[in-house]
Amino acid sequence: MSTYVHDSDAVLPYEWDWSEWLANEGADTLTMVGVTVVGSPADILTIGAPTQPEPGVVRAMIGPAVDDECRDAQITCHIETAGGRKDDRTIAIKIRNR
Repeated sequence: MSTYVHDSDAVLPYEWDWSEWLANEGADTLTMVGVTVVGSPADILTIGAPTQPEPGVVRAMIGPAVDDECRDAQITCHIETAGGRKDDRTIAIKIRNR
């Protein structure tokens, strides 16, 4: 799992690149994407609507944090494909004042 340090006031893009995984699975395509905070509290960070800036890549703007406390969160990108597959990838976010 990748880990990132995120300032509590920052609004930054995070990406999940599914393109290689999709190509290895017979050139499948994404039909549904979702990005959510895993665990509690679920509202620790603001998450913008995910976009697909290029085929197989999911991007979401994340932040700011709900307060200035130093906390850790996990953000999961869930996808579904035209071929019927479903999968998740999770990153860790360390919320810190910088």
